[in-house]
Amino acid sequence: PRHRAARNPAVALPRRAAWLLAPVPEASAVAGRLRDLLETPEARALIASEPRAGRLLRPLCRALGLRLPACLRLPPRSRPAVAPAKARAAAPTTATPHPAPAPRLSPRRPVRPGPLHTRAPPVPS
Repeated sequence: PRHRAARNPAVALPRRAAWLLAPVPEASAVAGRLRDLLETPEARALIASEPRAGRLLRPLCRALGLRLPACLRLPPRSRPAVAPAKARAAAPTTATPHPAPAPRLSPRRPVRPGPLHTRAPPVPS
């Protein structure tokens, strides 16, 4: 699912790391204070007990260019197992191949006369 901000271009913010440091020079001081705050046991306990705190702090850390502390890192996503290439090649396929697409009957744009499409000069009578 896409985020709400991504659907509304007026609200969309940059996604690159440390993007907030260039337009707001004071943000580097805030980044240091936030880093110190996240290292306290009280902040770690709050993040562990309230998942919403992590959802708020992770984008802020990225915008300020902070490396995510262990308490804010998400576990890696599990990917579905993919069959090895040899097993996929050896497995019989029961599905019928897709038919070739129908040819286009009309061109996307009209053909303009060019050097190859010029009319023959009139024949003198």
